[in-house]
Amino acid sequence: MPTPGTSFRESAVSNNLTTIAALEKSLLAGQVCGTSLRLKFEDFSIAVRTNSGQLRNELVHYYRPFVQQGEPFTEQRPDDSVSVVDGDAPVVGIPLQDVPLDPGKTRRKEAVADLADGRVVLKVRTGMLFLMGPSSAVAVGPALRNTNQIINFIDSRYLRWRLDRGGVLLHAAGVRGPGGGVVIAGLSNRGKSTLALRLVGAGLDFISNDRVVAQKSSDGLIMYGLPKQPRVNPGTIVTNPILRSLIPESRRNALSELSPDELWRLEDKYDVDIEACFGEGKRVLSSPLRCVVVLSWKRGEGPPRLNRVNLASRSDLLAALMKSVGVMVGGSINPDVRRPRPQAYLAALDGCPAYELGGGADFDWACENVMSLMNTPKTIPGGGQP
Repeated sequence: MPTPGTSFRESAVSNNLTTIAALEKSLLAGQVCGTSLRLKFEDFSIAVRTNSGQLRNELVHYYRPFVQQGEPFTEQRPDDSVSVVDGDAPVVGIPLQDVPLDPGKTRRKEAVADLADGRVVLKVRTGMLFLMGPSSAVAVGPALRNTNQIINFIDSRYLRWRLDRGGVLLHAAGVRGPGGGVVIAGLSNRGKSTLALRLVGAGLDFISNDRVVAQKSSDGLIMYGLPKQPRVNPGTIVTNPILRSLIPESRRNALSELSPDELWRLEDKYDVDIEACFGEGKRVLSSPLRCVVVLSWKRGEGPPRLNRVNLASRSDLLAALMKSVGVMVGGSINPDVRRPRPQAYLAALDGCPAYELGGGADFDWACENVMSLMNTPKTIPGGGQP
């Protein structure tokens, strides 16, 4: 990194740092990232190096089901590597373009630059700088104060690797039972995370809270989750007895005074430690994909219904499954991952049964029927037609 008082802009211009490789060399100069760990996400391995022992310990705890034991760098070469330098936010000296804001948003979040060998992303609010090359990546800035961004960065490397191998990103939660896995998508504010965690509490395994990759293989259609612990709203927590202790009692009492609509509109995020809440071994990353369920139900709309649908003729439900990869995945060789296309999703899910969970919201009913659906997909006890 430049010495204190030196602008990264001056350093970048004077040294003609116009590639990820050159920027990486400059940012890591003089830094000792001697603390390391190695993670294994299914058939993908990634080495993480950092100058912060505290950050390493936090990552080891967060990723504990996926940490490889022993000396991490004496075995087979990893598929990817990430270096994290905890320190001051660097001053970026290359032209960056603001990422367009989502509808309704007003504060800048990210700025990017695509170089010949990768992408640069600046998190505007935190000052974290991320470099993404083809087989290595670097994060520099106040990492200990922004551990969640480092986790998302590591996860994005795995996501990129999956997408480069033909996967399609679904905006969905995922759970796994003995009969296979189910993807749970939903129109806005329909409770996919709530239903997924209810199913985990009923005995299923947790795969993902918000993003799932569907990928065809010689063994059929497989879904892969990202190794990300769920972050959920208060409505998900206070309606689940297993999770209620995540919110202090005084806060729970205040929430109990809200109407159901007010409660479900709250956007305060809480982290759910799957192992601590549901037991060791409950967080997994893959499963044969048995079926897709899309939530369209609403509170107060009568009894719930579960019906087989054809996604090709239900563009509204298909749209709920589609998700952009975001700015942290750059340079992918798969042309379908940059901008979601309906045809790519229909092709990826071809042959996979899809169901609409409509009518009124009833999570107890949904748990019972989704679990039956996973085990016996030709029969839907309690309503609907296969």
